[in-house]
Amino acid sequence: MSNLLNDLKKKSNNNKNKLNNNDNLKFPEDFLIEIDINNVKNNVKNNVKNNVKKKVINKKYICNNPPTFKGENKIPCISWKEKEDVDFYSFILEDTDAPGNTFVHCYIPIIPKECHEISEEIKNKLDFGHNSNGDQAYLGPCNPFTSEHHYHFIVYGFKSNKNANKKMNNMTNIKKLLDTKNSQQFEEYMKEKGFVTKLRNKKVFTYKVSDSKFNNNKKKENVN
Repeated sequence: MSNLLNDLKKKSNNNKNKLNNNDNLKFPEDFLIEIDINNVKNNVKNNVKNNVKKKVINKKYICNNPPTFKGENKIPCISWKEKEDVDFYSFILEDTDAPGNTFVHCYIPIIPKECHEISEEIKNKLDFGHNSNGDQAYLGPCNPFTSEHHYHFIVYGFKSNKNANKKMNNMTNIKKLLDTKNSQQFEEYMKEKGFVTKLRNKKVFTYKVSDSKFNNNKKKENVN
């Protein structure tokens, strides 16, 4: 555990100067890319002459589920400013437009307070909860429908107390913590266990199946 905390401290210190002077989430510059819809074969055939630009999530960060989705399913490097009086952070990525219920794509209930980011580089050092597929892993945006779905990237900061710590030392509660939870369920669970929410940052992006048809390495767009 000490090696993990030392690694996270080094990583956090290296990124301090890269963060904005606020509590907003910071995404990599290539998270969104700008595409020209005229490059889509169907539009070329229909003689579309006007330049139509669209910003979409880079295929680098969407799911890999051929033949529809041929993404790389990489975790974007999402960072945030250190929050005082926080004992640990949490992260949830969810699709609130999924049929039936909110679909949880990624759920990390405990991120050490020394760590102020999630990324591919440190994913093996974090304990993932179960996503809606039952996997303890990241699943990038993967919307098979023609309508746009909203993907909520949420970071929490929690403060614990003696009562909360005592409850979480129970192995049953630890196991329950890793069970799939959307943001509403997670917030209710943490409140029930006595944790106080000190931070709740969120950014929302949209994605739909047609975006994958022309999602190549085009011009990147800064999203921060």
